[in-house]
Amino acid sequence: MKFTDLASRVAIALTLGPLVLATAWFGSYWFMGVVALIAAVSYYEFSLMAFKKEASSSMWSGIALLLLFLVNLKFSWLDTLESIYVITLVVMFRELFKNKGSAILNVGATLTGIFYIGVCAGSLYMIRAFGDFSHDQAGLFVIAYLVSIWLSDTAAYFGGVSFGKHKLMKRVSPKKSWEGFFFGLGGAIGSFFLFRFFFLEFLSPLDAVMLGLIVGVVGPMGDLVESLLKRDAGVKDSSNILKGHGGFFDRFDSVIASAPVIYIYLKNFINL
Repeated sequence: MKFTDLASRVAIALTLGPLVLATAWFGSYWFMGVVALIAAVSYYEFSLMAFKKEASSSMWSGIALLLLFLVNLKFSWLDTLESIYVITLVVMFRELFKNKGSAILNVGATLTGIFYIGVCAGSLYMIRAFGDFSHDQAGLFVIAYLVSIWLSDTAAYFGGVSFGKHKLMKRVSPKKSWEGFFFGLGGAIGSFFLFRFFFLEFLSPLDAVMLGLIVGVVGPMGDLVESLLKRDAGVKDSSNILKGHGGFFDRFDSVIASAPVIYIYLKNFINL
């Protein structure tokens, strides 16, 4: 049957979803903790894939540097460029004492994991801490953003399995279709209009369209990027931490990719 994995999707959503949404509402250290968990486990899974390509990414020190980068977002000991500089130096210097595999591959895998996952996951925290929002506005916005991704993914799934005929990017992800993509895009835009009507009244109609476009376009691009990495590593899922349903990187790839663009839009175009 086409919908055989639906129960698994629902089970994961009902287990992990409420935890993430609850911490998004409370914000502060609660949400930072969840973001850090998502980032750290995703980096661990990325490192496992890198090992498949004989790139010895610095797993535990990489996680430590990633968490340091995220914590610095809250306490601002260093500005962003300074933190990137320090992390890059530490990774490069550590390679002097590693003597394992290719230094170029090792450094490249470590820094890619830290900055792709760290910067993008950090953007999710920065959305929650966006200074122009009140506490309630910020919490509601993050909840709406996360739910819009899940609704978009659900719409894309049902649209794809029901009507999908034209492959979106067969080389990377053979099951994804253009039909599913457009269903997901419609679900993302429609969800922001729905949220605007009920509790995000500070958004304009243009904001709803633009935010929906970011979720509906950049989110699937993040999914495709992760699929490309998995295909290159020769694995089906980033891990089996979420038993029968892949890993954290699989579940949050769309969030990781779209969060920075959402934050950029908030910072430059949202007027309260």
